[in-house]
Amino acid sequence: WLVQVCDSMRTMAKDDGAAFFDFRAAMGGDGSMAKFQDAGMTQGDYTHFNERGGAYMGDRVVHALLTAFDRYVVSGNFIPGQRELAVRRALAERADVLVMIDDDMQFEPDAIAMLCDALALDPSLAIVGALYYSRDGIRPMAATRWTSANTTTAAIPAFTDRVVPVDAVGFGCVALRLSALAALAAPYFDVQIFIEEHAARVRIERIRCDIEPDRWRGAAGVRSDD
Repeated sequence: WLVQVCDSMRTMAKDDGAAFFDFRAAMGGDGSMAKFQDAGMTQGDYTHFNERGGAYMGDRVVHALLTAFDRYVVSGNFIPGQRELAVRRALAERADVLVMIDDDMQFEPDAIAMLCDALALDPSLAIVGALYYSRDGIRPMAATRWTSANTTTAAIPAFTDRVVPVDAVGFGCVALRLSALAALAAPYFDVQIFIEEHAARVRIERIRCDIEPDRWRGAAGVRSDD
């Protein structure tokens, strides 16, 4: 009957668009608890795991969660171009949300969930960014009163433990609603390139970043009306 229960749960999850993890199959299927018992991974009752068995199955669950997500790694040293590739890949895959995290970012375990939750709770949000600081640990990568024409007007926003509307945010840890970007024309990111005086040959391509006015707004991210 366990097989029938698992099959029913799998069918229900598929019909409702929910995730399903077959714990029984992850253990090894028929007779797996006896094998766990023989391996010293239960409490001796053929029912409950001990610490070792629980840790083993916990790793199996984490592995399943990580492999269930579409992960896309873009290598290189031209960050705006790498972000552009990530966005285009996500749009091509018809994803709902794109989360971009730099490889040097350290974040709380629930950071990604919090970013996605903010988007889910407010359909008008297009971008949500995590608060982090520059490498010198002084400047927060979020600002109010920021415009690309005059960045000297920017100020540090008043942060709380809730989502705060801002005018600019660093893209080191952000969640983007792909439907907002899909309404725009590529390319999506602006680039500033500084050329050394004695550079031999340099090819410059200007990439712009626009958000459709009066449709989307940002929280702890780029606000659409700027």
